[in-house]
Amino acid sequence: MAGRAPAASAAPARLNTLPAQSVAASTSASCFAAAGIRDAMPADVPRIAQAQGQTGMTTVLVDLDAAGRLTGARVTESSGFDPLDREALRSVELSRYSAEVRDCRAVGGSYTVEVDFREVAAR
Repeated sequence: MAGRAPAASAAPARLNTLPAQSVAASTSASCFAAAGIRDAMPADVPRIAQAQGQTGMTTVLVDLDAAGRLTGARVTESSGFDPLDREALRSVELSRYSAEVRDCRAVGGSYTVEVDFREVAAR
């Protein structure tokens, strides 16, 4: 499509364990691995958001099973702009994850993923 600028991509998403599932909760720190994003799907800033100068950060709560499969996702902190929140949710749902390992066993859990659209506006 000639003449169209590509959509800008947001900063890489970060997966954060919730306080209830911190390393301190593990009785065997030598056999612990934090949950992580194995294959992140980039979030692209929607053209309407770019045109209107919308920026912000969206926080999404993800639920993972013991195999690292996504079983649920919902926006818990909005960027303030619907197009950004929908794109953050889309990218989180399309990403692939690794489960947390606690006491040498993979476990499911809930984690926050932050998708930061503010850095795109600064470029």
